[in-house]
Order: sequence, then structure tokens, then C-alpha cells
Amino acid sequence: MNKGLYTTFISIFFCFSVLSQTGVQKDSIDQLIESEVNDTFLYNHISFAISNIGLKNVPEIESYFQKGITICSRFEDKEYLLRLYIITSRYLYYAGHVESAMEKYNETKSLARKYNYKEFEASANVGISEFHIDGGNKDKAKQLLKSTIDDLKDSNLQQTLSELNNRLAIIYRDEGQYRLALNYMKKALSYHSPDDISRLMFSNYSTLGRIYRFMGNNDSAKISYKKAEEITIKGNDEQALSTVLNNLGNIEHVSGNYDNAISYYMRSLKIKEKYGNRRGTSVALHNIGAIKYDMKSYKDAIIDFNKSNRI
Repeated sequence: MNKGLYTTFISIFFCFSVLSQTGVQKDSIDQLIESEVNDTFLYNHISFAISNIGLKNVPEIESYFQKGITICSRFEDKEYLLRLYIITSRYLYYAGHVESAMEKYNETKSLARKYNYKEFEASANVGISEFHIDGGNKDKAKQLLKSTIDDLKDSNLQQTLSELNNRLAIIYRDEGQYRLALNYMKKALSYHSPDDISRLMFSNYSTLGRIYRFMGNNDSAKISYKKAEEITIKGNDEQALSTVLNNLGNIEHVSGNYDNAISYYMRSLKIKEKYGNRRGTSVALHNIGAIKYDMKSYKDAIIDFNKSNRI
């Protein structure tokens, strides 16, 4: 897959939960779409609309999807079509429209096989595995992910293989099988060069940190989170930085380093406020209140908890 397309592809998925909080206005996006004459920019506006403006129902999402299909018919590159399918599938699932999402995922798989794009078939399988996990069938999810890895073992789809191993690591982590989780996470990291500062590399180190944290290995967790922080700084990615700062705050909190924890949480809070991320702002304030509670500064803790509740 084209590297530039893949970067956009990963970034959109990462931003679903963040940007849905920023109050992107539907009318503004519609104006951009109506006035745009360049097909590539128009396609990007439509993709952004599907993934970010908080559409509530399937007909609204489908309307933008069909506009995207019209644009894709004018492209010779089928990657644009398959990327549109994946973006729409994942947003439908994220928005709670599970049946419609699964329909789109299956259509994606059929088209990916037709056009011989294994990376998009694999991405559809990642989405379908989420459906199995949410349905309480983690074994089926693991089986699907492992079979997808086997299908790609002779390919050069390094990024896709990394994502698949990342997903398996998360499942095993959530099952409490931390050693297996570590093995898959280290495999995921092996597909990247040391100087990679992609969102997927950030995700890998963040997941690795969380595995170590669940194991009670706070020192290794902190090292992993610091590597994730380095990636966000090099990539000038403030929203990802706010996430890792929160994770570092958690590690310092459970380690009893309250001043350091508050410092990390405050830095995370400022970024979340800057981007209008209300949920993230609320979480950061709650975390700050929790530290003040542990420090027995009860009045200050109540103030932060109340701020969090109001948001």
C-alpha cells in the first residue's frame, strides 16, 4: 500500500475517539465539499466527514459514503475505494451501527480479494475481530487474526503485520496472559525501523507500556511510554502526546510520585483543552483530583472532581 495513504489511514482510525469530541461542524464540512473542485481534496473532505463530524444515523453516513463512491469512480487507483470502505466500516462500528458495519466489512473483503489488496482484507479482518471480542468470543477473534497473519507471512506488508500482532497482544493482555501479550507486542515492533515515528509505532509502544503496567512492572512501562512520548514529540503530534502524558501520569501515580504525576496530568490537560477534547479534559481533571485525594488534600480534590463532573 502507498505509504502516504497508509499514514492517513492509520491517523484517521487513531483520531476517531479524539476528534469526535472536538465539535467539528457538519455545515462547515458540507460547504467544503460543495465548493471543492479537486477530486483528491474532495475525497479527503468526505473521508474526514465520515470519521469526524459525529453523524448519528446510518442514512447520514451512507450519504457521505455514496458521495465518496462517486469520486472513487473517477480514480484509477482502487486503494481509494477500499480505504473509503474501511473508514466507513470502522466509523459505523464505532458509532454503534454494528450490523451495517459488518456488512461493509464483508463488502470490503470481497472487493479486496477481487482487486488483490491483501492489506485491506487484513484490515477488514481486524474490524471483524473487534466484533468477535465485543461479543465475548475472543478465541474466534484470535483465530481470525492468526489466520490472517499466516496468509501474509510471505508478503512485505510490514505495517499490516505489525497491526495484526498488536491486536493479538491486546487480546492476550486483556485475558491476563501477559507473556504471550509481550511476545506478540515484540513481534509487532520488529516490523518497524528504529527511527519510525508513525502513529502505529506510537500505538505499539503505548500498548507495550500498558502490558508492563498490568504486570506491575512500572519501570518497564515508563520506559515504553517515554519511547511513545519521544515519537509524538518528533512527529509534532500533540494529541497523541496528550495520551501518553496521561499514561505517564498514571505510572507516576501508582508509583507514589505525586508531584511528577500531577505535572504529567497538567500537561495532558492543557493539550486536551486546546483541542476541545471534553472527555479527555474530564478524565485529566478526575486523575488530578484522585492524586490530591491520595495526598489528603480533600477540598482541592473535590474541586477537581466537580469540574470533571460538570464537563
